[in-house]
Amino acid sequence: MSRDLFMRTLAIGFTFWAFTNLFAGMGRIAFAENVLLIEFMTLGIQILNGLSYATETLTGNFHGTNEQGQMVPLLGVSIGVSLMFAVIMSFTCILFPQTVFGLLTNHTEITTQIDPYIPWLMSVLGLYAFAVSIEAYFFGLAEGLILRNAAFIATGLGFIPTAALAWKLQSVHLLWLAMSLFIVTRIAVQGIQIPRTLKLAVEDIPPAEKTQC
Repeated sequence: MSRDLFMRTLAIGFTFWAFTNLFAGMGRIAFAENVLLIEFMTLGIQILNGLSYATETLTGNFHGTNEQGQMVPLLGVSIGVSLMFAVIMSFTCILFPQTVFGLLTNHTEITTQIDPYIPWLMSVLGLYAFAVSIEAYFFGLAEGLILRNAAFIATGLGFIPTAALAWKLQSVHLLWLAMSLFIVTRIAVQGIQIPRTLKLAVEDIPPAEKTQC
């Protein structure tokens, strides 16, 4: 479990490192604008990660007490609450960009040109709300292999090809698309494993308890 999570962290860390550093080669103003977005994105991710801890803990509790029927409703609630926070944060930036980003810099030449990129916050944070909830589900089940594989597949297939194209074309929007595809791929790879984990969880229930259910 520790090895799998370490490798997962390396893959995710590499992706965010590459995402940030690729902006540096796209011009001084573009880099400064998108660093502001990345700062706000990071804040949103930290908030969503905090919400996911409850999902992780409760999933582990339900699994340990053979209450598998509670895990899917819990996942739905987790996604709903996380998505609500993501939407609120994103719309705050869309509606009040000068106020929000003015807290991070006093360079108006940057904040006045940031508007075309702000909608990507809605995409990334909205998708991350799904991803972090599903990951918390698998953390609660101690399914480190699934988490590791999802991170590596998302980096290799979801992020790198589009990021390379973004670098070649010097396209900020393509780079944000690469990050979005990275998160989508993690959701897809992990999401298809949910029915299997539920089936295995039910098979682990002693026959007597199955009869009572």
